[in-house]
Amino acid sequence: MVTDDLDLPPSPSGLEERYRRLLRVLPRPYRVIREEEMVDVFLQERVDADPDSADLTLKFGVPGPAESWSVLQLAMRARFATTPERARAQAQAVRVATLGGLVVLAVQAIDTAWARLLLSEFPMYRFAQDFGPAASWSATPGWVVVQEWLPAAWIVVLLAALIGQRALGQLVGAATIVATLVIAAVSGMPVADSPLMLILKACLVAGLAAVASHAPPARRGLWITAATTGAFAVAAMTTIAWFWPPARDVIGWVFANVIGTGAGFWCMAAAAAAFALLVLRSLKVAIPTGVILGVCVFSTVALLTRVESLITWLSVPPASGARAAITPAAAQLIIVAAITLTAAIIGTTRYRRLPARGEPSNTGPHISEDQSRRHSSGSPGATAL
Repeated sequence: MVTDDLDLPPSPSGLEERYRRLLRVLPRPYRVIREEEMVDVFLQERVDADPDSADLTLKFGVPGPAESWSVLQLAMRARFATTPERARAQAQAVRVATLGGLVVLAVQAIDTAWARLLLSEFPMYRFAQDFGPAASWSATPGWVVVQEWLPAAWIVVLLAALIGQRALGQLVGAATIVATLVIAAVSGMPVADSPLMLILKACLVAGLAAVASHAPPARRGLWITAATTGAFAVAAMTTIAWFWPPARDVIGWVFANVIGTGAGFWCMAAAAAAFALLVLRSLKVAIPTGVILGVCVFSTVALLTRVESLITWLSVPPASGARAAITPAAAQLIIVAAITLTAAIIGTTRYRRLPARGEPSNTGPHISEDQSRRHSSGSPGATAL
């Protein structure tokens, strides 16, 4: 039993307890600093609003809708706001993953175009002719030719991104995706890309809008060198196979079983990126956290494409010969999974070490519309790719 001579603090009122429960939506570091002040402000405002009913308000009152909405808005800003250092890492990760994906698509397009020019024939063109005179007008070879050369548009998207013309890159990329679907719908041919690849290409187009935020300008020469090196490597393999018959079987096996339907391009690019990071680390070159996170995202995409190809090959009959690619594909899967896991551990660890959200500013529990706009637009301006 509590006696009167004990100097104990008064028990909190019902309204105070309800305000404290409401403030639990705020991050704990924020509450440690501001909870007492905010509760005092809220209680004082309610008492001043109706002094005659102060006792009833403190005992039975509940936070008002405006106060609850104000606290929820503050919680959203406090939980999802980030520091310039973390924003820079996030934007750099998006930029690395996006440009890496565009490099892979550009290399694939160059390889396909070079093979078509070198062989001077269109395998799908002959396939379309097999339909004979009874084929509808929409199944003409012209559609097939357009479908064969349509991936070359991703070269334009990559160049547009590197020179800072993101709007042009987005327009061309989106038009390419739509054209792929329209050609399949009109001609009756299968869609050239799998659903996963269509989603990935749409993400690359969307990523072009985010790559400029906070991140430093892209090193155009580095990305152009990467695309040129990859294109030269696959074009050289195709050329050697064409002019040197003894190498055709080996190179043909590589293209059929290692590169496969395109997933191999992504896996080899992920391995090349990991190797480049190891070389830079051995040379004591500082690697930004955003670059490591970007490699993690890119290798995750490569992992998805390889899993998709494995599922496709496992679903075909063994007599088709496609299962011969399962072993090298599984090896790629293991390597890329190791790269993804390593990059994720290192990247997330370094990201957590970056400065987190700073102490809340002295704005009080009520944040005005002007303050909200300043808070949401207080990040540095966008930097062109």
